[in-house]
Amino acid sequence: MLESRLRITTRLLTLVYVLGGLSAFLFSFLMGAHREAFALAFLFGVVLSMVSVSKNYSQHVSKPLRSSKVRMMTTGTLFFIFLTAAILVFVDDRSRQVLSISFFLIVGACLALIAIQILFLLEESTKGQYFVLFEIAILSFVVSCSFLLLYPGYQGGDSAYHIGFINSILSNGNFNSWFGHYNHYPFYQILFVDAISIVGLSIRESQIILALVQILFLIFPFLLMRRFFGPTAGLLAALFLSMAPNLFGPKFTFFPGAFSAILIILTLFIMLHPTEKNPEIFLCLIIGLIATVLVHPLSSFFIVVIMAIIV
Repeated sequence: MLESRLRITTRLLTLVYVLGGLSAFLFSFLMGAHREAFALAFLFGVVLSMVSVSKNYSQHVSKPLRSSKVRMMTTGTLFFIFLTAAILVFVDDRSRQVLSISFFLIVGACLALIAIQILFLLEESTKGQYFVLFEIAILSFVVSCSFLLLYPGYQGGDSAYHIGFINSILSNGNFNSWFGHYNHYPFYQILFVDAISIVGLSIRESQIILALVQILFLIFPFLLMRRFFGPTAGLLAALFLSMAPNLFGPKFTFFPGAFSAILIILTLFIMLHPTEKNPEIFLCLIIGLIATVLVHPLSSFFIVVIMAIIV
């Protein structure tokens, strides 16, 4: 009976902290009163309050109730609170076209929470592993869109070239009307052309879709590393790759060379697929190899190196 009351009290207090803090933060945000400072104060207040409630709760309940599952739920709740605050801070920063230090501190807190879940709270259940992977994916998507939507124009030193190539394909219907060696490696630009001509998206909307596709590809290094080294290594690999500069850049800039990395990872995953003599897997491997080679001149070199290591 005491344990049940303490559990209900803990949840009610947590709900009051979260809803009350979010309401105050939203009010401050809409009124324009020291938004960033209030965001950090609210977030640290929530953390301290939940820690205090958790300590009080742990003194009265039995050990099984203080399982890693409860801690995982607590850190997951904190993660989405921090993520909401990061989005709201970005909305304010976008008007000034600069990301404030508060945004990066909040994102850093999100990364720290995910790292804690992976290193200390991870269980063998597949559901918990995919929940952490979902957190990694949604954080990467939010940060990618923050960079992508921060400026009205396009980012990246090669953006003018690649946008010109895309418009040239749309206007002339072929690859040869544009200069440079990328007319021999047009796979990346074809993705934009298909999204614009078939689906009717703009170049910016196509970038968002491609960023989402690149983030979804995190499941392949996760599955690959989990197969050989366990779930902790798989989630750490996904976390590092989600924020690695060379793989993060293509989510908001025009960078076909690094974009080919996700295709190389996919090809490697298919090569090491446990199912043998499967025509569907073999077909996927052929398509992956062709797509990888047609993205960038150096892609085929890396594929050859990987195949040499595997063989």
